[in-house]
Amino acid sequence: MKKKPLALIISALVVSSLPVQANIPESFKSLYSFKDKKVRFSTLNDREDSYILLATNYDSVRLPDQSKDDAKHQLKFYLEESNIKPEVITMLIKDLEQGVSSDKSCRGKLSECVVVPEVYSFVYDYDENYLRLFVNAKLFNNNKNNVEKDYATAKNESNALINSNDIYFSHYNDQDTNYTINNRSLLGLPLGHVTADLSYSNSQSSKGMEIKELSYDASIEDVRLYLGKFKNGVRFNATDFLSTNTRYQQTSANFGSSKNLLIGDRGAYEQLFYYAPASGELVIYRDDRIIKQLNISEGQGSISYSDLPSGRYQVRVDVVVAGQVISSEVVQIYNSSRDTLAVGDIDYLISAGVFDGNSYGQSSYADHFENKGFTKGLVAARLLNPLVIGVGGLYSDSEWAATVGTQFYLPYQFTLDMKLNYFNHGSHHFDSSIGNGFLSLRHEDFSIGSDEGKLAQFIYADGEYSRTSLSGNYRFSNGIYAYSILSKGKQTMLDSIGMSQDSYSYWSATSGVSIPLKHGLNLSLSVNYQDSNNNFNTSMNLSVPLGSGYSSNSMLALNNDNLNQVRNSLNKTDVFKSKEINSDLSVSQNYYAREKDKNTIDAALSANTKQDHWQGSVHAYADSTGQRRGVSGRLSSNQVFDGNSIAFTSNKADAYGAIELNSSLAEQDTYGYVTVRKNGKLQNKSFIYDDKTLYPLNSYNEYDINIDTESVSLINLGDKRINEFVKPGSVVKLKPNLRNIFSFVSSFEDVMGNKVKDLVCKGSGCHQIQKITDGVFQVSLMDGLDFELYSGDNTCIIPESKVSHDVLNFGRNHCVPNIKSMEYILVNIDDNEKALYFIGLFDTKFSIDEISSAMKKNSMTSIVKNIGKYKAVYVLAGESGLDYAKLGLDNDVLDIVNVKDIQALSIRELSLSAIRSSN
Repeated sequence: MKKKPLALIISALVVSSLPVQANIPESFKSLYSFKDKKVRFSTLNDREDSYILLATNYDSVRLPDQSKDDAKHQLKFYLEESNIKPEVITMLIKDLEQGVSSDKSCRGKLSECVVVPEVYSFVYDYDENYLRLFVNAKLFNNNKNNVEKDYATAKNESNALINSNDIYFSHYNDQDTNYTINNRSLLGLPLGHVTADLSYSNSQSSKGMEIKELSYDASIEDVRLYLGKFKNGVRFNATDFLSTNTRYQQTSANFGSSKNLLIGDRGAYEQLFYYAPASGELVIYRDDRIIKQLNISEGQGSISYSDLPSGRYQVRVDVVVAGQVISSEVVQIYNSSRDTLAVGDIDYLISAGVFDGNSYGQSSYADHFENKGFTKGLVAARLLNPLVIGVGGLYSDSEWAATVGTQFYLPYQFTLDMKLNYFNHGSHHFDSSIGNGFLSLRHEDFSIGSDEGKLAQFIYADGEYSRTSLSGNYRFSNGIYAYSILSKGKQTMLDSIGMSQDSYSYWSATSGVSIPLKHGLNLSLSVNYQDSNNNFNTSMNLSVPLGSGYSSNSMLALNNDNLNQVRNSLNKTDVFKSKEINSDLSVSQNYYAREKDKNTIDAALSANTKQDHWQGSVHAYADSTGQRRGVSGRLSSNQVFDGNSIAFTSNKADAYGAIELNSSLAEQDTYGYVTVRKNGKLQNKSFIYDDKTLYPLNSYNEYDINIDTESVSLINLGDKRINEFVKPGSVVKLKPNLRNIFSFVSSFEDVMGNKVKDLVCKGSGCHQIQKITDGVFQVSLMDGLDFELYSGDNTCIIPESKVSHDVLNFGRNHCVPNIKSMEYILVNIDDNEKALYFIGLFDTKFSIDEISSAMKKNSMTSIVKNIGKYKAVYVLAGESGLDYAKLGLDNDVLDIVNVKDIQALSIRELSLSAIRSSN
């Protein structure tokens, strides 16, 4: 069947949707006649709406007759900005010339319905005057190479010193006390940062001080300089995938392309799986140094690669129960940079330096290349959307190695990685993997060529080896989880002078399944075979929840069809009442078929806590024989120095956001609400509880931090928002200046007893005035800041005696002219203009009878207003130029209180703390 041209399909859709105007009743014809008007137009492609002059009727739209060219130009520009393909834009404009009508598949409200067209469709809402264009996703441009890259500034405006400590320890009665102290300092500079990563251990295998990294790192736009001393290799850019399982240490300068400052999102990490037959600890070693230790419960679990150091390297994963290593597995970590290259983009790396030795310590090769110089170059390019290739080379001491590799993204989320390193004396290293989240196949092969070459052995191993592993895991919809791992390998061991000594091969198989049963029960089965000792191990575990945090576990272990162990455990979670401590207690009865003490009882206690300033864990074990007892654990903390202060936090990061409150407020439940967005996506929403709060941030990302305090009735006069691209060693600060909002209700009237119509607040303490009715207002003020109230030219007075914390209705108060004694203003009374004189302020104890008597003699009206502890006396007169003598008042009887101005009678600020202390 021939495919119809796209234009023919579109035209048919449009023609079929045009309204038929025949036989329309006369009263409805106005709805179908076209009229020119500005129409709100949207392509629903993350673009602001455009307003374009179009001809419209009840359900149809077309280009206007009078301004057709202008409308075409606006439409073309807007559709191009919406990233629609050019040929589609041409057809859209052509159809709009003829006229289009609303898609009949739209259901519900026209301005809200969703249409999924085969090509494109229009929906026009006549009432809202809103035209929406729905376009099939395939008709948008997907070529993102045309998008201009936006790089953040290289300058770090918020540099600080960030320090992290990790202490690991263990002490058991049959072992020496071991401890490892890791300390990593990161100093942010105006340009770049310095890293010092040190470790000290007292264990026999790696005793003493060790420098993991001492480096300077700086990025400027799309290039990067990274120089220093590195024990575990250099992570740089998309060329990282070419760095196979090399194990040499270096002091080097590295220069190349970088996306560190590129504004945008980053990739995700994989998972490292493990299985524990009982609760205990997971300890991960890299070069015999602990890099991660955490308490685990029985069963299958995982740890994210994001919790492990970046790079590609080999680790030993030990599952420890009661101080004994139950299982140990060597795993290749593939945590290399997966910087996404756009099609046609290239990343490169140029390195030069000296070798500092290797990680496995074979002296015959390590000594030869110690302090020998080397140069290295790597290039990676994305030729096609699913294909990345890379090439490179390494040169040192007259030997060289050529590298070629590829990353191929396959269907079903599979990724194929292949790297080959070929050395000039015939040695080669081949590394490949293919997998997705459920299935993974990996193969690594190292072969040594002629005896003249030494570089290959120095980089990889003293002897040849081959390793292959196949693993898979799957969780079914009914909750059943199954996994399987097959491993096969061959290793050649050499003596100290490099001669062949021994060669051995091995293979192993492990499979397991976890089956959820009714009422919360869970059954786990696992089998393991090791050909090195011809052992076939089977274990079955049944867990039963008992309620109130209690559960039981029963485990049966077989070895080559013979009973090996039976274990019954009673477990209790949340042993401690504190909500800040997660704890587990397990008491177990064991039967060992092959041990002298066949029946034993043991107990294990695990506890974890994460405080604001530190976090830690502890694991304690003891058995009934007294032969095994001890404790192990970890303690971690992070310190942030910003030049003026030091802060502690349990959250480890290379950068932080800091909120430092500048407030005289009394302690309260919360000071506001903070929203953190990373690269435009919501990252964190939380309340502010403390005067200083640190938020861990991922470096080389753009963050937007907003503070909302009005939701908790506080006013922020300081920082409310900050947007910054954070770098390692950045501490982005917000300093809110918080004030309480104090609200009261009061009625106001003028000297003549009239209710005031409007009220105005002036001063730094003003927040809001809401009119309730004539003369009655709700006044909202900021705690402790100056304010003045006015109604027209009158000053509104709130005496201090009216202020009460318990009663927020301050009653009736007055708005009076701000004039001095014997000054007057003109007032209109019954269309007659009169002079209103201010006689003066008198103490409330002062008798004003003589003043009132004098006013009556002169046929004048006196007005007295009580203002706090004073009486304000006014006189209405029909003439001006009066004085005390003309009023019949003797200065001797006047006891006028002198004030600077009438505003001095009013409170000038309200402070909740002062109100509380005085009431």
